Amino acid sequence: MSQYRNSISLLIQTEYPEIAWAPWNFSTTPHRWFEDAGRQMKAKDPVALTALRLFLEDLAVESGYGYLDPRQLSSARKSQIRALGGLSDILQHIYDKQSTHEMTELSSPQEALRQTALHFFGKN
Repeated sequence: MSQYRNSISLLIQTEYPEIAWAPWNFSTTPHRWFEDAGRQMKAKDPVALTALRLFLEDLAVESGYGYLDPRQLSSARKSQIRALGGLSDILQHIYDKQSTHEMTELSSPQEALRQTALHFFGKN
């Protein structure tokens, strides 16, 4: 278990890589997962960017508002977002100018996240 930093969620994700696990939905995420993901995001790692996009899509769907309203997040979710570098930083890395304009036909979670970016940055 020590090879998995004493983390059940890390053990499961490592041993069953064929399943798209959402680490943020475990009761305990792997130690420093959010900090590590934030560093990888800043390095423009495509896997980290995809994981964080999915994380925000999940939060937008959870909110029930059609976009992610930071004021409605639980303190645990706010802490996770702070560990990643903050919502503004995450959205800027995920949605650069080019990718925001390319998004046209989107599924519901993707549209919810796009609306979050538009709401947060006030862009059309």
